[in-house]
Amino acid sequence: MIAKHTCIVAGLILIFNITTGCGRQGISENNVDDMDSIHVVSMSYNDSTSFKHSGTKQCNVKVNIYCEYPEFQDIDSVSTAIQDLYIKNVLNVDNEKIISIPNALEELSKMTILRYGESIDEVEYSKSLGKNITNYMTNIDIKVIYNKNGLATFCRHEISFRDEMETMSAHNYYSFDLDSLKKIEIFDLFQEDDLQNVSELLKNKLLVTLNINDEDSLMNLGYFNLDNITVTDNFYFDETGITWNYAIYEIACFSVGETNITLDYEQLSPYINNRSYLHKYLNRLK
Repeated sequence: MIAKHTCIVAGLILIFNITTGCGRQGISENNVDDMDSIHVVSMSYNDSTSFKHSGTKQCNVKVNIYCEYPEFQDIDSVSTAIQDLYIKNVLNVDNEKIISIPNALEELSKMTILRYGESIDEVEYSKSLGKNITNYMTNIDIKVIYNKNGLATFCRHEISFRDEMETMSAHNYYSFDLDSLKKIEIFDLFQEDDLQNVSELLKNKLLVTLNINDEDSLMNLGYFNLDNITVTDNFYFDETGITWNYAIYEIACFSVGETNITLDYEQLSPYINNRSYLHKYLNRLK
């Protein structure tokens, strides 16, 4: 099968197609959000290819990416820094040689496809030959979930399928301080010595949410790894508090799914460090 690439960004006037030896690419831009922090637009990128495995096995792979990302308003150091942060953290692409979001999405798609084969070479095949064909698909959906008060937060939801059956689903969150132009890490919020106390708050909040009294009851509900109910960097925050996300199998079995635990700022206030980003953020909410 010949690989097919599609890159779509919808915009005001500019719509164009690029035809390559591997297929077609089209680009257009969409205005997504224009709140008081950054201007966000969207882009889609679709890619597919095939791999020949041992014997008569054939692997077809399709990747669909939709992303909302900070737009260049001007070619200046601030705009460049914001997009560099986005490419490195949210797209998880080495941005030393990446000069644009379309390039980064192409690289992300290639990285995703290579999970299923050793090379990017396409292999022609014929279904009439009776080959054993497995179809894989990965959807990557990246959206801005908070964009004000000097804070921008993106959620990356990745979900994979094998022959239309879901095999993996995960949400990852990335928050950026637009004043300092840096990704907000857990140590930007709390002292290291207090992380265990915050972890205990998370575990207790889960017990309350599920209306149970002890850890044995959690185990009976499928929460098999209670040691992983700890403070991690997979969090986001808004006016109500901080929410931590735990992936499937991180703390519980597949049937439980992902788990979100939210702690409000009143609960967290004893553990917020003196130089915490939260002081600036909460002051802006007043």
